[in-house]
Amino acid sequence: MLMKNIFMIFITVLTIFLIGCGSDDDSGSPSSGISIGTGATSDAILTDIKTIAHSQSYAKFYKPEDIVFNNGYAYISDTGNNCIRRISPDGKVIIVIGSTSGEGGDNTDAKTPPKGTSVLMSGPTSLAIATINGDTHLFIADTGNNKILDANITGNPLASTINVKKIAGNKNSGFMDDSNGSNALFFQPHGLHVVANTLYVADTMNHAIRSIALTSGSYTTSTLTNSMESTSQPIDLTDDTNGNLLVLLKGANRVDKIPIATPSIVSQLITTDLNAPESLAFDGTNLYVSNTRNHTIVAYDINTSLQSIYAGDKTKKGSFEGTTLLGALFDEPVGLYTTSNELYVVDRGNHKLRKILKTEKLVRTVIGSSEPGLDVTDDDTKQKIEEFYKPEGLVVDPGGKLYFCDTQNQKIRRIDLSSTSKSIISTFIGQQTVGVTQGNTAGTPATTRLHNPTSIVGLWDTNQTFYIIDSYNHSIKKSVGSSTTFFAGSSTKVSGHLDGNGTGALFNRPYAAVADQNGNLYVTDTYNHRIRKITPQGVVTTLAGSIGGFLDGQGNTAKFTYPTGIAFDGASTLYVLDNGNKKIRTVSLSGMVSEVKISNGVSFDNVYGIAIDTGHKTLFVSDVGSNKIWAINLSTKKATSLLNETTAQWVDGNNSNAPFANVRINHPKGLFYEKNSEKIYISDTDNNIIRVMRVAY
Repeated sequence: MLMKNIFMIFITVLTIFLIGCGSDDDSGSPSSGISIGTGATSDAILTDIKTIAHSQSYAKFYKPEDIVFNNGYAYISDTGNNCIRRISPDGKVIIVIGSTSGEGGDNTDAKTPPKGTSVLMSGPTSLAIATINGDTHLFIADTGNNKILDANITGNPLASTINVKKIAGNKNSGFMDDSNGSNALFFQPHGLHVVANTLYVADTMNHAIRSIALTSGSYTTSTLTNSMESTSQPIDLTDDTNGNLLVLLKGANRVDKIPIATPSIVSQLITTDLNAPESLAFDGTNLYVSNTRNHTIVAYDINTSLQSIYAGDKTKKGSFEGTTLLGALFDEPVGLYTTSNELYVVDRGNHKLRKILKTEKLVRTVIGSSEPGLDVTDDDTKQKIEEFYKPEGLVVDPGGKLYFCDTQNQKIRRIDLSSTSKSIISTFIGQQTVGVTQGNTAGTPATTRLHNPTSIVGLWDTNQTFYIIDSYNHSIKKSVGSSTTFFAGSSTKVSGHLDGNGTGALFNRPYAAVADQNGNLYVTDTYNHRIRKITPQGVVTTLAGSIGGFLDGQGNTAKFTYPTGIAFDGASTLYVLDNGNKKIRTVSLSGMVSEVKISNGVSFDNVYGIAIDTGHKTLFVSDVGSNKIWAINLSTKKATSLLNETTAQWVDGNNSNAPFANVRINHPKGLFYEKNSEKIYISDTDNNIIRVMRVAY
């Protein structure tokens, strides 16, 4: 990881670093600004890749307890706020059932059942989800009211249209079965689980497992077993797909297996090393237990009976992500939900939803802050951010700060790589509030409005000058200190092709930019199929290109098709990704265009980002079509893929699992090569994260 002042800043030489950012369609990239060396070269190889920054929504929860998923939507019981929250696939959080103020209550016995946020609950805990007679139902343990509720969420309707009804229980605690559920009594029910149209309930303080028939129309409540010891406190349950319920006993600190057909034949699975556990999840092999008071997750292999601490440190609690599962810290983990690749953990004491990446063996925060509450905010002064939305271009400055384009959030973000907390990310330029509001204004960095910014060029001079390629506004903005101005291209969002001075010139979706040693900008004017040059005074000319096509040559005789990324070798040559032609082209500063012909027959698909390691004479190119990062030896013109997988996923890795068979990325676009550490910073666009890759030669 970079440290501050890793670069030496020469007073007499203007050092130029570049950010390349992309939109949904396109991408740009920076160069290192160093002249290409003359020594022998060898092909680059990957040594490791890891995630350094990821999106985090700061919706506030208060002692959340459980989570379930349906069609990409997550539902969380926000127990302390007496409501159910829904997280959409794009990270937005809303209250769908229960109080919007956090106030609890009880109104589900009303003759006309309440809907959505008019429902009053008291400490809802466990959730279960199932499709019954074609409709999707979310079952809720309204624990403080001793009730079981049914919310029809078919089609993920809006909060105001979710119908909620009581199917069993009464505000008064007790123990009673009933043929239609209305007179059944429970005592602080918690765990819920559906098997074959039957809802099983861990009736915690009655020390019993109850069942509710879901297809009879009368919600018959029965007792499966109440022969447990008086201190057992069953808290959660799941099934092993073989006709057995797996029941977690908080009071007895163990897990029992109970055959549904013969519930009197009980066997014990886990009997040691649990401390007030509260939740179970089973993935077909491993049974995961939230060992709540020990702040850990326990894994039990159902086939071998091997038991181990899977994540967390039982000697201390906290909210640390860690570099290993055992190095991560939790604070009273409770609800669990597992997929084949991920284990979600409701981290109650931290008021967060966490995620364990099983393959990478890493912990990530998905949503929530360490502060309890209800609000959803984006307060950069407190270093809180909403979800990244298609981050793309990025760069590291001489002081060790990484800037990247949060493209579809219409912002430029900044993160201090020398900080021990990589989650401290601020908005550098663009709107300060949550949302994707776009616009076209200049003023201050905080009031500037952008529309899919795709590149920034930073001149690390005394004025700290930045140029923003504001792609969908067809313009370039300039930021110096506390002000931003329109620098080149229309200030009224007019597209076209016209050379001229400042705002009198026209662009059409300018995309990426790079600067030479004299401060001239070179811009891929993507939809005009041209490379444009802008002097420090704002004079715009066309360096190369004309109509779309493919043709080498001088100036406007050459043809490109949707050029995207651009890099500079620090001497006299620009490298351009000719996206539409799936080629790499060179452009001299005098406008001569030539093709870089790959010697080993490799072809590209959809190239976006480009960076250059001039010392090793290597180009790095991101290809979103194949989910690969290519290293191209400029001496031999040989292209080598640094990643072996093409599946679009998020998997980190290193030489311990060589040859990187599982390392995966999801549509990488922006690239930046940092020569001192030989690291490539990558905007993993469709994973909404920033990653770093190390290479060797």
